[in-house]
Parts: sequence; C-alpha cells; structure tokens
Amino acid sequence: MARKMITLLAILALVNLTTGCKVYDTKMMSLQELTQQTEQNIAEVVLASGSELTFNDAGGIYDTQRQVVSGLDVMGKRIEVDADKVLYVRVKHVNSGASTVTTFAAIIGLLGVAALIIAAQSCPLVYSFDGEQFVFDAEPLGGAICRGLARTDFSRLEHLVGTDGRYRLLVRNELAETQHLDCMRLRVVDHPKGTKVYPDFDGTLYAVSDPVAPSMALDERGKDISPFIFSSDGIAWQSVLPHDSSQTDLPLRHELTFSFPVPEGSTTASLLINAGTATWGSNMIRAMLELRGSAVDDWYADVDAGGFERLKLGMFMLREELYVLKVFVQTGTSWTQRAIIGGSGPYMTEDRLYALDLTGIEGDSLHIRVRPPRGFWSLDHVAISYTPTVKPEQQTIEPVQARTQDGHNIRTALARMDQQYHDMPMTGDAFHLEFEAPAMKEDLERSLFLETTGYYMLHLEKQAPPQTDIIQELMNTPDMIVSHSLNQYLQWRDSHVSATK
Repeated sequence: MARKMITLLAILALVNLTTGCKVYDTKMMSLQELTQQTEQNIAEVVLASGSELTFNDAGGIYDTQRQVVSGLDVMGKRIEVDADKVLYVRVKHVNSGASTVTTFAAIIGLLGVAALIIAAQSCPLVYSFDGEQFVFDAEPLGGAICRGLARTDFSRLEHLVGTDGRYRLLVRNELAETQHLDCMRLRVVDHPKGTKVYPDFDGTLYAVSDPVAPSMALDERGKDISPFIFSSDGIAWQSVLPHDSSQTDLPLRHELTFSFPVPEGSTTASLLINAGTATWGSNMIRAMLELRGSAVDDWYADVDAGGFERLKLGMFMLREELYVLKVFVQTGTSWTQRAIIGGSGPYMTEDRLYALDLTGIEGDSLHIRVRPPRGFWSLDHVAISYTPTVKPEQQTIEPVQARTQDGHNIRTALARMDQQYHDMPMTGDAFHLEFEAPAMKEDLERSLFLETTGYYMLHLEKQAPPQTDIIQELMNTPDMIVSHSLNQYLQWRDSHVSATK
C-alpha cells in the first residue's frame, strides 16, 4: 500500500507590462471570429495529413461561402485548400496601437463549419526576449489547480537570447484565474554539441545523442501518423472530435503504436516524447470543477490537506489517463506498463525523458503503445535513445531583477522555494524577470530552462448546488468522463454554430 500511495502522489504531481517591444503569443480563436476581423492574416495551414503550408506576408483568408482557405505562398504561388482538409490554421493579428503581434491557432472542424475557441486552463504564459521582441516560449504548471497540487515544472526556452549580459522574460496572467508563483529560476545548461537536453519527471537534466525515430507509427485504424510525431515541430497528432451527434461509433480511446529497431542485448532505453494536453481536454478541467458548485471550496480544502479527495483524484487520473498517460511495452504476446508520462500545454508542450526497462522484449524491434482518451491529448514527437545519458554542466540562477508592471520589486518572493508566493489575481497582471547571462565555455552548446514552482486557482461560479450524482458516476465508471466530455463538446459546438448563424 505504501508503494501505491507513492505512485498516486507522483501522479498528482504530474497533473498538477508594456515595454515598447513586440510580443508574440499563441491562443485559440474561433473561425467565425476570424471572419469578423477587419484584417485576416492566416500565416500557416496545417493539414490533417500532417503537412504544412505557409503564406506570404500578406497572409491567407478563409472564405466562409466556399469553405476554402486561400492566398499566396512565400514564392507567390496561389494556394487554395478545402476547409475539410485543414486540421488548424495559425493566424497573425497586428495591433499597431499596442505594438503587439499576436498569433492565434484556429482549429477548423471536420466539415469546416465551426472552429474551437476555448479558454484553455493553464498557469502563467512566459515570453522570452529574443533580442528584438518578446516571443511566447513557455506555459508551466498546467493542471496544478490548487495548493495541494502545486509542483515544479521545467520549460525549455527556445527563443531566449542574452542581451547586454542579461536574459529577460515577461510573465503574464491572461486567463480568468489567480496564479500563485513561489519560485522562478533559470537553469543554464552547457552541453556537448550535437546533443539535446531533456528533463525527466524529477527535473534532472540529461544530454542525449543519436535519438532513433520510429520505423512505424500507427493509430488504431492502421493509419500512418509519423508525419505528426517525427520531430518537435509544433505539428502534433491530436483527436478529430465529432462534428455531430451521428458520430456515435468513434472509440473513446485511441491506440497508438510505435515500433523502433533495438540493438541486440539492450536492456534499457530512454523514451523521448513531446506530449501535452489537447485544448478541449484542458477546458474539461474547468467543466469538472464547476460540477462541484458550492462545495468546490470544501473539495479544495481536502485536496490541499492531502485527504481522501486527493487520494481519489490520483486513482481517477491514473485510471482515466486524462492528464497522465501509461506507456506499455510489448513483452512476448502481452503488453506491460513500463512508464507514466505527464502532459503539458495546451498552448506549449514540452520535451521529456522517461527511462524504459526493456526486460522481456523479443526479437529486434521495440513496440510501444499508448491509449490516450479521445480529445485529451496531443503528441508532437516520439523517439528512443539507446546511448548512455550524460548529466551536463549546469547552473541554477536566481533572478537579479523582478518587477511588476507597476514597479513593485518581487525578486525576494521568486528567488527561492519558500512558499512566499507572488499572486497574480487579475487578467493582465504581469512582471519582468532578468537573469545574469554567464559566460559559456568554448565548444559547447547552451540550453535554457525555466524552473517554475507554484499553482493556480480558476475563477469559478460557486452558487449552484453540487451535481453529486454526476460526479459519482464519472468518478466510478471507467471511460464515462470521456463520453461526458464528447457530449459536452457537441453541446458547445451546436450552441457555438447556432450563435454564429
């Protein structure tokens, strides 16, 4: 029982300013809202096949009458794509008055009739200064929805560049929630060229070389999904959600199988994966909390105290795999669980490393399987490394400056993990961080990770009585939460389409 409790606590840990510079970020917006903009600027189209089309600076437009996305590509050639072939588009909106450029991702439905606008549930959005502008770069703490689920996250900062000997970050609350941040520090990692650094679940950083791509990647229908997961390129596999109530034959779970060549005699491997919570799955966090109505604060208190509700939550999450995902390895004729991965996102997903025990596999191939519930996961990259991992040189750096948009110094609150939280209760609350940029040794590459500790609490309506019967049914019936989620999606979609007609 003690080992089981430790596992459940690990599961819970898994789920849980104006500058004159331009700011780039990513959000969801509806296709209908897109058509109402005075200027459309579709930057890219991602097709359901996994391929990507890029428009020139003038951008593409969505024609609602013909249901096509069209425009000129970067070479000046005309592109015209039927909406039902599009998985989602990235849309750039320029606000010249505020000197900001915002990039939206709009998901087009199966028939091109509707798109998804959801206030995804996540903690602060982090922007890195790349020498010219602040670029959306990290989204830590998704799922850490109360103090009892507070955790530490590690986010790769791909766009962060040292300027005048400093690294500069902008952190903003852009959602209807109160964010509580205990610590934000920078991990500076210098590692051999040709390697890539991955954090594991505990935050230990490893330099990995020679990753092996899957020789086969199939979904439950036998469809090749390798274009989505071949590299961490932002083109991620995700569920196609139902477009109407007639689609009752959709399985509640996917079954994704990845095959890799395995060197003879291998007994261990490192699973390298970029996986995250899908946008609709993120939205279901709020929906599930709202079922608790006026009793939600009592539920929070029990989870914060480590009581029975926290134990039930851990068991529920492990069984349903909504925000953690079991990894199975084929051993003979059976499938054996060998790892549990955590999600991130939904706007920005992260690379992670998980150790795999290969004991019991047969032949010269390694077969890995995951069964994500429909609508809750996205996968951007899956690979394996058989080479020994190396712990690279690293420094953990506290901020030298941390100031809110109204000039308050909050450096002491964020410099170390001491439960002295900096709170951001309002949408639009923000602060700047600056870190000294240490000198780098020759012949090494540098990777930067933000270490963030904290949690957030959604702003909920708490007047309604708790829907106890529904909660009990969802908690006690396997896969019922997935069926409930798909029904919620269809209701949302029908009301959204009706509202825009």
